[in-house]
Amino acid sequence: MKAFTTSVLFITLLTPTVFAQSNSYRTLREKFRGEKDVVAVRASGGLTRTILWMAGEREFKHALQEVDEIRLVVIPKRAFRANDVTLNGFKKIAEQDTFKEIARVKERGDDVTLLMQKSYKSKRHPDYNRYLILVDSNEEVVVMEIKGYIDPSLIHRRQKLAYY
Repeated sequence: MKAFTTSVLFITLLTPTVFAQSNSYRTLREKFRGEKDVVAVRASGGLTRTILWMAGEREFKHALQEVDEIRLVVIPKRAFRANDVTLNGFKKIAEQDTFKEIARVKERGDDVTLLMQKSYKSKRHPDYNRYLILVDSNEEVVVMEIKGYIDPSLIHRRQKLAYY
């Protein structure tokens, strides 16, 4: 009976963690798990807003007011090449996972793509979504998954600034 209770408790605690990520993000993270110099981090929305406040990023702090969670994985380009993975290939997987590209900018040599999945529901906010931000730089690829609501006016404002 004790083993059964422990198993049920373990499954109950683990299940929200497994389903808290999109399939595409989970697939990418698992593909590079254990690779040299790959870093994966998870932070709550509150911690993220505190860091942005401390860094003086008031505009982003305000835009992320309704964010519940951020997950981030940094993968060296050499790991992408060694595993025969491309960012365009990952974008196709994300599209199969119902993500849609909503913005793309080139900023200081980095190619930044924002994708959105409208599948995350919340009682606090009817427009909660799941976002993937892909940053393709010379040395590494950064993939960030954000759960919550991001003010679209900030996205469009930043996109216009990047083009001018």
